[in-house]
Amino acid sequence: MAAGGGAAPPHVGDVEEDASQLLFPKEFENAETLLNSEVHMLLEHRKQQNESAEDEQELSEVFMKTLNYTARFSRFKNRETITAVRSLLLQKKLHKFELASLANLCPEAAEEAKALIPSPCQDSCCSIFGSAEGFSHVFILSSFSHPNRSQQMAPP
Repeated sequence: MAAGGGAAPPHVGDVEEDASQLLFPKEFENAETLLNSEVHMLLEHRKQQNESAEDEQELSEVFMKTLNYTARFSRFKNRETITAVRSLLLQKKLHKFELASLANLCPEAAEEAKALIPSPCQDSCCSIFGSAEGFSHVFILSSFSHPNRSQQMAPP
């Protein structure tokens, strides 16, 4: 009889999810991450397809809420900018979770990135802020497509 009455120990092979350690469920191993901006573009395309269809169907409440959320939090407004951001971040050999988190949050300094995205690869994440061709360019790109942030950003 087990003493303590606590929860059963995890089964062998089970991994507890912990984004700070880049531990994710098995279902996510082969999944790709999308930026909020990419999700917004996909949903907008789907909405336009629906509107141009002969038998237009009402879009679900969840669809519309997600569309509104991604519209509000999209940092990049066109494919070229999204491609440039991904390209810059891919050069740093980041985990796909870190890449998407950095691109979605657009932290302005290494300290902010460390606070928002705690992970084992913080050195590679934060080295982006120190390089002349690093993450500061992402902010410049972002300023062209996200007018609310343009006053806050200065060239490197």
